[in-house]
Amino acid sequence: MKNYVWTYDVEISEDKQVYLLNGVEKPTIFMRVGDTVIFKIDTKGYPFYITQSPLGNEGTRSIGIEEGILEFKAVDIYVDKEIFYQCTSEPKMGYKIIVSKDKIKY
Repeated sequence: MKNYVWTYDVEISEDKQVYLLNGVEKPTIFMRVGDTVIFKIDTKGYPFYITQSPLGNEGTRSIGIEEGILEFKAVDIYVDKEIFYQCTSEPKMGYKIIVSKDKIKY
């Protein structure tokens, strides 16, 4: 099967409560093993990272990116696990990344 690459522009909502990916508030990201997501991040003051925490807000235990590129590739270890894009400093700004081995609708 063909692997796909997506690019998301990551910004902060005007009320500074959630991440916007390509202008959409907290979308779920669906991926298949082998797919890649490129996050173009512009979130000054709200460090973006990938985690297994549904809350985020893990502070100094995690390193986030406020500006730049983060590339995330779906691999087997993420199948059937809860993965999230979140903020290191504020809770619940992001949402789920669902990784599947099966064919999904793109």
